[in-house]
Amino acid sequence: MSAFLSIRGVAKRFHDAVAVNDVSLDIEKGEFVTFLGPSGSGKSTLLYLIAGLHEPSEGDISLQGKSLLDVPPNKRNIGMVFQRYTLIPHMNVTENIAFPLKVRRWPRERIEKRLAEMLALVRLEKFAGRKPSELSGGQQQRVALARALAYDPEILLMDEPLAALDKRLKEDLQLEIRRIHRETGATILYVTHDQEEALRLSDRIAVFNHGRIEQIASGASLYDNPVNRFVAGFVGNSNFLQATIANVTDGRATARMPDGTLIGNVRGKVGLTAGAEGVLLVRPEQFRFGQGEGTGAEAGFPATIRDATYLGETVQVAAVTRWGQELSIRCAPAAFGVGGRDSKGCRVVLSNEAPVLFFPNG
Repeated sequence: MSAFLSIRGVAKRFHDAVAVNDVSLDIEKGEFVTFLGPSGSGKSTLLYLIAGLHEPSEGDISLQGKSLLDVPPNKRNIGMVFQRYTLIPHMNVTENIAFPLKVRRWPRERIEKRLAEMLALVRLEKFAGRKPSELSGGQQQRVALARALAYDPEILLMDEPLAALDKRLKEDLQLEIRRIHRETGATILYVTHDQEEALRLSDRIAVFNHGRIEQIASGASLYDNPVNRFVAGFVGNSNFLQATIANVTDGRATARMPDGTLIGNVRGKVGLTAGAEGVLLVRPEQFRFGQGEGTGAEAGFPATIRDATYLGETVQVAAVTRWGQELSIRCAPAAFGVGGRDSKGCRVVLSNEAPVLFFPNG
């Protein structure tokens, strides 16, 4: 059985520049999939190809088994929400939401029923008569979302819809979008460069780089099992520690740090051979502070604390090893006290709860 939305070998070139490069992807009905990547990585271009605002140079895009390439944008039954709200300034909230329904010549009774549903969905019943200029940024974006959902599109495309909002409002609207997705069961494709936003919202995340998808998986899988160093560095905060594989036993390795410290419980998809040089991926929360010289697993390695910032539930620590490697460490305030809040010197120990990933050089 074919996927709800299928993208096969799609490429898009603008003169000599390749914006999207041989992308294939299947989306199931009701999924929330986020395109995540740096600026210029091709994520928005692919969204516009699906919407019909650009034509692919190669490949095919099909919805429920039927190609969209010959279907004009206004016939694709696809909704879209942009970073700019694109509301009609002289129309009030109700009129903005009703506009696409009137264009589609819905009967008045059906429009009125749908308006009531949409206003309730985005919780703007009390603002129905206000013009866009009388609304906050978050309220305007909710109107845009209601307008895009009003005609029950088969797919909703969202291109950086929260990028212009402040942090608190952005987080509030992320919760609203999750609730709306849950209540409507809409198929949503969402573009962002904000990894935290992607992790909060998505069923799956496609990580883009130079027009290609490096990996598509759940947020947890991307964080715990990135396929390469790019994904490891883009999803979540990361420390990449220079290391050399010392020995390998049953698919697990021991790595030697530049100061000779041995780190066990190392794994990797490639490059786990004795003598291989590369980096260890260590997340900030995988570090903890040891005491004294330590032995065995508690040995760790010495580091100097450069800065510590109290963030409420956590302390963000900047440290540097004696061979000059900068470290980002995140721990509970009580755990930071073990290392000595007033002491610049400490020992850093890697937690054994999760394996450390190794990526070979090159």
